[in-house]
Amino acid sequence: MDPSSKEVLDKALVLWFPGPNSFTGEDCAEFHVHGGPAVISSVLSALSLIDGYKPAQAGEFTKQAFLNGKLDLTEVEGLGDLIHAETEAQRKQALRQMEGDLGIIYTEWRTRLIKVTQSDFLK
Repeated sequence: MDPSSKEVLDKALVLWFPGPNSFTGEDCAEFHVHGGPAVISSVLSALSLIDGYKPAQAGEFTKQAFLNGKLDLTEVEGLGDLIHAETEAQRKQALRQMEGDLGIIYTEWRTRLIKVTQSDFLK
């Protein structure tokens, strides 16, 4: 609805994701509107009147998820791989990476290296 004219702009779906359980860890709203240029323009114009509103840039949700500790670097890379996957094998590999498989391996390696380093240091 246009805040000044009270005119209905679209029959849309709005989804609310409260933090910290959202993808980014922050409160987040998604607007699912019909994709015509006039609809998008009018909805964005109305939203721009809200104090503190800013549209997300490409990759911004992933960046916030990483900065808020919701994703590690390997999961972020997996998401990028998923977005660019062209084959079924690439899609499956990217999903495994997004689910943290690679991060688990790296964590195990890190733990082993720390133990080896500590034991060598203590000798």
